[in-house]
Amino acid sequence: MIASSVQQIALLVCAGLLLWAATSDLIHFRIANRVSLAIAGLYPAYAAASWFAGWPADWAGSLIAGALVFAVGFALFNVGLVGGGDVKLLSVVALWAGLGGLMPLLLVVGAAGGLLSLALIAAKTASYLRRPASRPAGLPLWRAVLQQPAPYGVAIAVGGLFTLGQLAGYRFTL
Repeated sequence: MIASSVQQIALLVCAGLLLWAATSDLIHFRIANRVSLAIAGLYPAYAAASWFAGWPADWAGSLIAGALVFAVGFALFNVGLVGGGDVKLLSVVALWAGLGGLMPLLLVVGAAGGLLSLALIAAKTASYLRRPASRPAGLPLWRAVLQQPAPYGVAIAVGGLFTLGQLAGYRFTL
């Protein structure tokens, strides 16, 4: 009973932190390290409560998933393709997903990121077409639109909420 309550509290707090990260990235294009650290710090409490509840978490698989995502993300960060906050956030969400939930997590993040990017491209294109003077000088429309940053923390939060839903017992099919 207590273990189940600890799990539910950890899932709810983690969901709140993911929403905070998404909002921060959407508004400021920044994900604070303390948010990712807090999400990572909640996982041991959740995993310990799972063990007491009778269905232990796969610690090794979770650590491997988080490390694998961090390694790939670090390489992408070094060539300038993703932001550091996005790498850290996705790595700690992968920790919660584990190896078994990693592929569904990445599929949901990719789909949400694609939809987010299309929405941002449409909004920025419409903005530049309405006010051509707002476009950076000397850049064609397509380049000005595609050079805009994307708050990918929003897509990562959607994937994280999907993962938390899976851990809470909700079954979604992809």
